Amino acid sequence: MVKKLALDEILEINDQIWRLAQKSRDIEYGGHNDYSIREDRVKYLIDNTPNEGLIDIAAYYLKNLILLQSFADANHRTAFEAVRYFFHKNNVSFRWDPDSVDNFRMKIYDLRLKIYGTYEEQSISVLKEPKNELYDCCKSYIEKTIEMRKLTEFD
Repeated sequence: MVKKLALDEILEINDQIWRLAQKSRDIEYGGHNDYSIREDRVKYLIDNTPNEGLIDIAAYYLKNLILLQSFADANHRTAFEAVRYFFHKNNVSFRWDPDSVDNFRMKIYDLRLKIYGTYEEQSISVLKEPKNELYDCCKSYIEKTIEMRKLTEFD
């Protein structure tokens, strides 16, 4: 049985990023005191997580945590860490390739502008939309990351 993410787990991931930013000037996190966490949006995401395979669920988390923009900052980083933690909960060895993350983030920005016409937060209706090019891109990137992990596992 797939172990899905819980609301408190996603909130904790973002909070950890914020706490790390307090300790290191190399980690950016702005607006923490000016922007309330939109916990209701994250809860709605959790409540509407599909009952599909691991990779499809991971793509859902990645795409929608980025689109909902529920946090003051670190929405992409929270999405990446949430996916990594989701795989960990399900006993799958998973690690992002740091060299490809920036290129992927730029591709996500381009697709957000192409599909939604903005980089701004999206309404919770994106959780119910049909799978689109952004979802496919997230899923493909996760699959490639898993495949690369398998290829380098014994290096």
